[in-house]
Amino acid sequence: MFNRLFKSASIYLFSTILNAAIPFLLIPIFTRNMGTVEYGIFSMFQLTLLLLGPIAGLSINGAITRQYFDRDKINFPNYVTNCLYILAISGAVLLIVSFVAQDLVYSLTDLTFEWIALAVVVSISQFVFQVVLVIFQVQSMAIKYGIFLITQSLINGLLSIIFVVVLNGGWEGAALGFSLSYIIYGIIGFIILFKGKFIEHTIHIPYIKGALDFGIPLIPVAIGMVLINMLDRLFIKNMVGLEAVGLYTIGYQISMILMIFINGFNKAWVPWLFDRLKKESVSEKLKIVRFTYLYFGFLILAAVLLGLLSPFILKYYVSEQYQGASIFVIWIAIGYALNGMYKMMTNYVHYAKKTKYNFWVLLIAVPINIILNYYFISWFGPIGAAQATTISFLVAFIAMWLLSAKVYPMPWFFRIKNKRMNG
Repeated sequence: MFNRLFKSASIYLFSTILNAAIPFLLIPIFTRNMGTVEYGIFSMFQLTLLLLGPIAGLSINGAITRQYFDRDKINFPNYVTNCLYILAISGAVLLIVSFVAQDLVYSLTDLTFEWIALAVVVSISQFVFQVVLVIFQVQSMAIKYGIFLITQSLINGLLSIIFVVVLNGGWEGAALGFSLSYIIYGIIGFIILFKGKFIEHTIHIPYIKGALDFGIPLIPVAIGMVLINMLDRLFIKNMVGLEAVGLYTIGYQISMILMIFINGFNKAWVPWLFDRLKKESVSEKLKIVRFTYLYFGFLILAAVLLGLLSPFILKYYVSEQYQGASIFVIWIAIGYALNGMYKMMTNYVHYAKKTKYNFWVLLIAVPINIILNYYFISWFGPIGAAQATTISFLVAFIAMWLLSAKVYPMPWFFRIKNKRMNG
């Protein structure tokens, strides 16, 4: 039963690892060519991209994934095209809002309007890039998926080395290398969509409405998850300083080792899961539940192990001024494990097309994150931010599990039921 899943997952995981390996290998280069303050500003640019991502395109990537499985009922290429129309309009609005709010953004991030505008363009490019990856994914074209993903990361690495090391560009060079790689691949992605006949220049209002109905409820959720991921560094920047942000970010990036696995597995899991859920088989659902519990246990174990090994990793991997980042890793890694468990639960909500309820999950988790960040950083220093984020991910996971059980029941407590029956 799981052979196809693991074969596909291994390709996606291998591709994701290679893709993430390039930015990960850039860490020792960046830390030896940037001070902690500079690295803190670069982190602010990355956080800005993280926030703009769900807004550019209005989170309708998932709609394309979902509608592919109903492609026999719709004109799928025209659906993709109308999603790109939404992207163009939302991107233009983002540029206008960024210009109007540039003073506020600068006070929070130390980034001028020129960098924010570049971030908007990169976000638009990332959306097109992701659409191409989604189409490769749902069509089970794992090799094409891997090639497209990995080569983009290689271009990012090459440009970053040129700008940071050769041209001594500092954090601006790192941001430019990252940005240009996505802009180039956004253009290549559009060409792939055009040649693959996924572009049909017809405005279809029902498709636009359907995509927005799917995506708009996800925007607060996506932004909420982004806020949980970024508020810690914003609080540290404004309560402690950019130097602490640079150190904390290294801890985050070491913890990304776990998130690499989570994202790679989930890309294979989603189409496989949706295909199984369509069968409405109780035995299939029981197998899915058993496997999910094993997966949860593996994630927690891996997070603890990564935290314990982090001092040894950092000792040989980054310059001496960054080695104090190891104290953050175990907390952030556990938070990522909980986030991976959260993602497993969101898949059922997406399949049931009940994404409008996701907002309530983050309505609980985000305020808790804000409150905990403020008080924990005040009491414990920067480590309090990592602890606050972990607790917030735990709350989000539990709430999402309860929601998914409500909108798409699964036999999560089959063992308890069996015991009661046997008793």
